[in-house]
Amino acid sequence: MRLLSKIWGAVFPLLVCLSPVSGRPALGDHRFEVDYAQFRMGGEYVCLEVYYSIFREGLKFVQDKEGNYRANFNITAQIYRGDSLLVEESWDNVNYAKDLDEIGPGQRLPNISKFRIKAGNYRLRVTVTDLHSGISASQEEGVTIVPFDPDHLAISDLELSTTIQKDTSQSKFCKNNFRVIPNPGRLYGTDFTLVYYYAEIYNLDYKGSGDSCFSVTYRVLDSNLKEVKTYPAKVRKKAGSSAVEVGALPIAVLASGSFFLDIGVTDISTGETASVRKKFFVYRQADFAGAGLKEENIYAQMGEDQIAEQFDRIRYIIGRDGKKMFGDLPLNGKRQFLYQFWCSRDPDPTTPINEYQVEFQRRFDQANTKFSGLREGWRSDRGRVLIVYGNPDFIEHHTAEPGVRDYEIWQYDSLEGGVVFVFADRSGFGDYELIHSTKKDELHNYNWPSLIQVERSPMGPAISR
Repeated sequence: MRLLSKIWGAVFPLLVCLSPVSGRPALGDHRFEVDYAQFRMGGEYVCLEVYYSIFREGLKFVQDKEGNYRANFNITAQIYRGDSLLVEESWDNVNYAKDLDEIGPGQRLPNISKFRIKAGNYRLRVTVTDLHSGISASQEEGVTIVPFDPDHLAISDLELSTTIQKDTSQSKFCKNNFRVIPNPGRLYGTDFTLVYYYAEIYNLDYKGSGDSCFSVTYRVLDSNLKEVKTYPAKVRKKAGSSAVEVGALPIAVLASGSFFLDIGVTDISTGETASVRKKFFVYRQADFAGAGLKEENIYAQMGEDQIAEQFDRIRYIIGRDGKKMFGDLPLNGKRQFLYQFWCSRDPDPTTPINEYQVEFQRRFDQANTKFSGLREGWRSDRGRVLIVYGNPDFIEHHTAEPGVRDYEIWQYDSLEGGVVFVFADRSGFGDYELIHSTKKDELHNYNWPSLIQVERSPMGPAISR
């Protein structure tokens, strides 16, 4: 089984940081989403496709001499191996509007870039800069490039999209005679009621026989990988040793939440199987809307343990008074409390999406994807900081340095004029703990370098002070 090492559950659906207080983006209203997928290339190389989606309403439009409005922005994608920059792609973009009133919530500007890269572990860093406002925001994520087995049945990563159509043009979104518009946020529901998918199948056993077939199965799993929906399998004739699998699955039966799309392929001639899985999100206003607690509200049917778990997830952003108030409420009051908590933080109640809640859930999933180990990722120090403050603008990775434990320095340029968080793996088991920050109301220890020093015990192995 080929799995993505994604953020936002890989995350990476990626959004630029939201202010933990107001729910508005920390860098103005400039938000963007990023996703990626891997496809086979010749020899030892893999094609890494990186998808972008810029929120149009977050850009600054200026009026030109003709009376039209124009937004100019730059996208820069960089791939690092360790601290070395391997490749960089940067291009300027322009978007026009006849009138500012035509720019509305939810409008996105998609884009794509492709990299030819060998197998290995890398860091992908994407920066978007609004050239009129000067606002710049970055997102960074680890990417593991996995080679495709040349001798056995294999399937590429899934690219989730908003639409797929037959198209033989030379558009940058076209491949294998399909025009695929990416959905980097992987959010579906009110605006997008079908989950479109694109994948490539490799190394089918093909001998030129028109009767040779392969089958494809489709499942939707919940966040705990429990099957919630199975769609009818399809049997397709082989046209060669490779195939393209595209389609759209309805999600009307799915409530708001996070899910996985799991696609499996079986070569009927050989019995070989391969599968791929990718996370997506469903959000509908009806699941949370209403002045009172309605039947469709997801908290209305939750028991005491489920409500406690939901509250535990927001403990980093609830505040001391909120915790005390919640603890004194009966069960129905706690249900109403959670419902009102999210409603009050909706940055734009006129839209069908509570952007703050969606962003929180993505950060939560990203923390679990990236930092789970000895404990759930969201419960770790790095997970807490990611959930509260979003992705840092830059990360210094310090590993295998003589005399010190592994540590990381996270830099946030937009917080309080610039702050850092220092995390160290003092236990040696990959559980990085916060040992210093320059952020107000966070842990301060300017003598933190002494905490990561390794000294030799007189009796033998190295110990950490």
